[in-house]
Amino acid sequence: TDFVISGDVFENNQLLTYRFNVKSLSQDFLKFLDQLGIRPKTYAPATYSNANFNFDVLGTLKHANIQPLTFTIDKTSANGYVEIMKNDRIDLSVLLNIDNINFDHYLPPFTEEEKKLSFDKRLNLVLNKLKFMQDYNIKSESKIDLAIYHQFALEKINFQINTTQDKIKVKKFNVENINDANLDLSG
Repeated sequence: TDFVISGDVFENNQLLTYRFNVKSLSQDFLKFLDQLGIRPKTYAPATYSNANFNFDVLGTLKHANIQPLTFTIDKTSANGYVEIMKNDRIDLSVLLNIDNINFDHYLPPFTEEEKKLSFDKRLNLVLNKLKFMQDYNIKSESKIDLAIYHQFALEKINFQINTTQDKIKVKKFNVENINDANLDLSG
């Protein structure tokens, strides 16, 4: 794994400010994560094998802007930006464009018992996995060209979500093609 950080720290308007470029190329990303003490579960062979990151960070102790952000993990490539602001809670603004991702490689499958549940109860299980979002105020507008989730292909996903405290507001969630149907949600 190659990991290169270059940049500088300086004063700007009496604020400690930093500017860095981060580049990483790994042929065994899971081993690199393991060395950092991060060991994600894997659900498919060769998951977290190759990774490539490149992004610029400009920020202060209360604000960071990460753009342009480009990364590839396994067969998934993405680009966009992330803005982080430290207030009473952490505010995140995220824009990502993802070419394709197979969530089945990164998320646990339903158990046999869960597979027998009604659709709305299974959907509730999925949404409960997003509870980590309650710790942040998140504004996200993102696109995914192709996603696989529980062996369903979802094509051309566009979504906008906002989270605050215990609420996740889906401003827009559109899937152009899911088993030859269109899905449009908001609320």
